[in-house]
Amino acid sequence: MVTVKTNQRIVEVPPITWDDVTTDSYQKLMAKLGKGLNNDIVTLSHLYGLDYDLIESSTDQALYGTLMTLIRFISDDDLTKMPAPEYITYKDQAFMLKYSSLTIGQMLHLQREVQKRGTLEESISIAVAVALQPLFDQTPFKSDRALEIEKDILLMPINRTYPIGFFYLRKFSTGGNVFTNAWHLLKMLTLTQTIRLLKSQGLRGLSHSQI
Repeated sequence: MVTVKTNQRIVEVPPITWDDVTTDSYQKLMAKLGKGLNNDIVTLSHLYGLDYDLIESSTDQALYGTLMTLIRFISDDDLTKMPAPEYITYKDQAFMLKYSSLTIGQMLHLQREVQKRGTLEESISIAVAVALQPLFDQTPFKSDRALEIEKDILLMPINRTYPIGFFYLRKFSTGGNVFTNAWHLLKMLTLTQTIRLLKSQGLRGLSHSQI
């Protein structure tokens, strides 16, 4: 237990690790960061249920060092350096992950979800669910089922889901633009198909700029 003493009260806090942080809690934390507040205090407040204002207004100069020990696990066990596993266990079943076989439908659904949620870090759960759904259901990709499966993914520890989810997300990102390469490829394929269709109909006089 770590003793946290503010101006108004003393709290005994049990240290946690990534094993204790759900994917849902992690993504909600990511949504709170960068909003003009102190990120360290926001993290402590979110993960440990401590009052942000009480911490910030404390006159105990040693408190900050004490609090930093509570979130040291974040740097000691860097999520971004965890290797992507070969398998994921879901509903007591192990599924081999297919990192190179996402369909166009899966990629486009992920693109929409990332745009809606705002950041890659807030999209870990849906990335895992999108990859897992066809494997678990033994069906082609279904976006509604992926959203249902995501509810279970949100309850998993973030250190189980992050290496998988972020691998899929960053695989299709270049220079911070999610799915840039895949998106341009799809647009080029669509353009090519359109040109072929027009040519097959005898409209050979159109240039690319006219289509």
